Amino acid sequence: MGLLAIRLPHIASYDFGVGVDRLSGTAMNQAVVAKPSPPTQAGGIRMSFDVTRIKTSEDLQKKLGIDVEASAGCATFGAGASARFGFVNETKVQSACLFMAVTSVVRLADLSIDHAVLTDPAKEVNARPDVFSARYGDMFCRACSRGGIFVGVLRLEVQDAREATELEAELQGSYGAFSAEAKTTFTSSIEKHNARAHFTLYTEGGPELDIDDPFDPEELLDHANDWQKAMRDEAEENAVPYEWTLSPLTIAEGPTPPNAAQLQHAQDVLLFCAHERSDLLDKLNGYNWVNDHAEEYDWTGEVALEQIWQALVNTQDDLDLVSQCASRAINDPTSAVMPAQFAASQSKIYPSTVALALPQKNPAAVGPPVDDLTLTADGRSFPIGFPVTHRDVPDSFEATTQVTVDFGGPVAADFGNVGITRSPRHVGIGIVSSENNSLSGVAMQIEADGRKVGRVSGSIGVDRMFSAQATPFFGDVLHLKIRVKNRHVIGTLFSLDGQEFMPTASKIMVSRNPRLGSPCRLALFAYSMDDSQVVAHFTEPTITPL
Repeated sequence: MGLLAIRLPHIASYDFGVGVDRLSGTAMNQAVVAKPSPPTQAGGIRMSFDVTRIKTSEDLQKKLGIDVEASAGCATFGAGASARFGFVNETKVQSACLFMAVTSVVRLADLSIDHAVLTDPAKEVNARPDVFSARYGDMFCRACSRGGIFVGVLRLEVQDAREATELEAELQGSYGAFSAEAKTTFTSSIEKHNARAHFTLYTEGGPELDIDDPFDPEELLDHANDWQKAMRDEAEENAVPYEWTLSPLTIAEGPTPPNAAQLQHAQDVLLFCAHERSDLLDKLNGYNWVNDHAEEYDWTGEVALEQIWQALVNTQDDLDLVSQCASRAINDPTSAVMPAQFAASQSKIYPSTVALALPQKNPAAVGPPVDDLTLTADGRSFPIGFPVTHRDVPDSFEATTQVTVDFGGPVAADFGNVGITRSPRHVGIGIVSSENNSLSGVAMQIEADGRKVGRVSGSIGVDRMFSAQATPFFGDVLHLKIRVKNRHVIGTLFSLDGQEFMPTASKIMVSRNPRLGSPCRLALFAYSMDDSQVVAHFTEPTITPL
């Protein structure tokens, strides 16, 4: 049986007749003469618009036009992994929240090559399958779907599964556009269920859309209406290629690949790895969410926070192994094996851990922000187990909170490292990376010679948190402020009265800012590296987009 056609999202190097390596999705040389044409009696544009719940990363992939089966796994790994899959990773679908997708697809008439003929240079090496494959691959871009896609994902933090089901029923449906009445119904349902909302957007084609307030569901609906109107009014001007059908080069009388059977086995491995990756992403997202929102969960059951952290680490290791297994299948189809066999060859076990049941939410901890937030950090609560309260934030913002702290007893004179001021107890405000492995912000600290305030930065999960050139202060109360630009801390300030703010010393020996492109969250935190307990009272932070 020959190679089958596959469908992949558009990437910049794809064009009609371009050869493609099936496993990696890499564009090769022009293999087929490019003479595309539309179908006869194509008709006008086709448009769909709906609101549905997504429960898994694979659900979101399908909304984005990434079908693991139709792409045979190529859209997940290698050059075929498009920006859409990056959006899936950033959205972090998990079962603890309700995720609703607002989706619109506009499709113009497809263009395709009806009669596939090899180019003259390709014909010259047709009798040498190895050379032909190295230059042209084994597939070619035959048909292109044009138009555009709009996917807005609304994450809603609700009390429990029952409330999620009720809210889903109220929000989902098919829409022509969101009227004023529909928008009011939509937003009032969210408010009625006391759900915290946050949305993200992905578009291909249509007008450029800028998010002003990612916590306002009505803005998401406005963007959906604006995008649909632009696509309906000026379809040709706003349309882009968004999906390709790749056909085997054998239909253009190209040679059969020299290792066709091995290619098919490698394709099976790639498809299996794609499904595994989606499942592992869901588990990882769930563990990360619970770890980030530990204060909202009931820890009196059998599952401990340390177990969640270990499951998170193990799942990330499994994800890395699946990616390595897929890379081997792409780079050397003759040695392609399934993940369990690949792990054994590395003296590892796959999967490395069984799925861990997540704890139940604490009903008292779920709801709108409160005016006073208290964090209690027991002694030796860092690096794992220290209390953190998170807030969603845009990429650029300013956040301010008032902090009242009880640092406990004095600090031992010999605590710290030479050349680095390393205080044992910290209370502050900062940003934490989406991978939950780095923290950067401003903190009140206590050292052997007194209380200070300054910039902090470091790694979570290992005993590496640094501060430098802190400014002394007196008393138990400070106002702390951070400024963040494109997910990087650009300013840390403090104030005695909440009116006049002064910058902290900016120099720090180790930078742990979340990298550009990595989403971050606001974090109110308290931790202790010695035996003393720390108690901190925060006011609800004021968050202003910049």
